[in-house]
Amino acid sequence: KDFFRMFAVLMVTLLYGVKTGDLYWSILILLIYNSKKVDIERWRNVETTHLGSQTVNDLERELSAFFNWLIKNEMLSTSPMKNYNKTKIEKHEMKIWNEEDFKTFYNALRKDEHKLMFATLFYTGLRIGELLGLQYCDIIGNELHLSHTLKYIKGKGYILSTRFKTPNSKRIVPIPE
Repeated sequence: KDFFRMFAVLMVTLLYGVKTGDLYWSILILLIYNSKKVDIERWRNVETTHLGSQTVNDLERELSAFFNWLIKNEMLSTSPMKNYNKTKIEKHEMKIWNEEDFKTFYNALRKDEHKLMFATLFYTGLRIGELLGLQYCDIIGNELHLSHTLKYIKGKGYILSTRFKTPNSKRIVPIPE
């Protein structure tokens, strides 16, 4: 219990700037001083009940990577995650607007630039970053020739990039009439 509480605290600390090596050494010291077997199943069933399945799955993946690092560096012989069944991520059914839903939303918008932006997103299927990456030269006739996307990079902020989410994302999108 203490191990996993410390792990969770250290994970949050890591996300806010502590170096990965510091996290690993902190957990290693905890393992050395706490010789009890790490009970991951009990941790999941007791300590993570307030967390979402994606968060628990992320923590499990980080734990697994850390234990593998310990094995690679000959500090642990077998991973406690070896026969562990990771948390299945609950997939919620997407609720997609039909045209009537969209028109209700659209009519509630007050600014023309918002109407244009949301209409473009709805009728073309563009991602927000693709829309925000559009340049005037990307509009050719009744088509959008996607050449840039706006991305957020931690520590740098928003940048215009030619690297898309997938290779098929760089495409030509027809503009409906």
